[in-house]
Amino acid sequence: MYVGCAITLMPIVTAIRLFTSSTLGLNLVTMKTGGSLAELPAQILGTGQGMLLFLSAYLPFPMWLIVLIGIGAAIWRGGRTAWFNASVLAATMAVLIVQTRPAFLASRFLPVYAPMIAILVGGGLAAITLQWRRVWVIGCVAVMIGSGVMFAWQGWIDPTRLPLEQGDRWHYITGWPNGYALRDVALEFLNRDEAAQIVALDLGSTQKMDGYLLGRTTKVTTRWYRGDFSLSGAWLVIDLTMQPGELARLNLKATEVKRYYRPENSSPVILYRVDP
Repeated sequence: MYVGCAITLMPIVTAIRLFTSSTLGLNLVTMKTGGSLAELPAQILGTGQGMLLFLSAYLPFPMWLIVLIGIGAAIWRGGRTAWFNASVLAATMAVLIVQTRPAFLASRFLPVYAPMIAILVGGGLAAITLQWRRVWVIGCVAVMIGSGVMFAWQGWIDPTRLPLEQGDRWHYITGWPNGYALRDVALEFLNRDEAAQIVALDLGSTQKMDGYLLGRTTKVTTRWYRGDFSLSGAWLVIDLTMQPGELARLNLKATEVKRYYRPENSSPVILYRVDP
């Protein structure tokens, strides 16, 4: 499978590198990984602790116990197939822990391991079904499915109450990377149903606003300010935490209209009206 991917992707990657001078994101990989030999023990300790925090948050009891039982049973009874999957899982996770700088570890790195974990746990539960009563295995599967369904349902009805790891909570609920306050800005302009142009100072905010407005109105448009057009009379959105001094640097006459706060009254977005 890996050889097939290499043969297929190598010409594409080579062409992109040669003709577009793209870094393919490898500069980010370099920034987030590595470290000197002296830094290695502290890096392994910090990244390992971060990994445990993610696993404890997203595999709460009794799920982590079921996973350990399933993996243990797979290694014990599963033969070469289980040993192969377990070795790949252990090796790749070890590389992640050893090479990743703790500050850049993120839970979004972990889903790539889900297939290997699912194979091992499923194989382990299947292996012990012959000796244990099936009702216990069915109960384990029900608990795992039920936990996932409950998490997904909570995310659908009220994501702010999801039991997220602290760093993820900041990314997805309370901090500037998410779109909560920007959504409120978009909804207010939708309710006004008036022609307006909203200007954001960064591409991310512009894309989030476009996402909320997409297909719902033709009266409200958003634009990413690039310094090549006048802001006179426009509505200006500033994400205060990310852009604390931008308004002063732009040297505009603008009136603050309203502040929109993300959950827990954190990381505000401020709406300004620029004077004509």
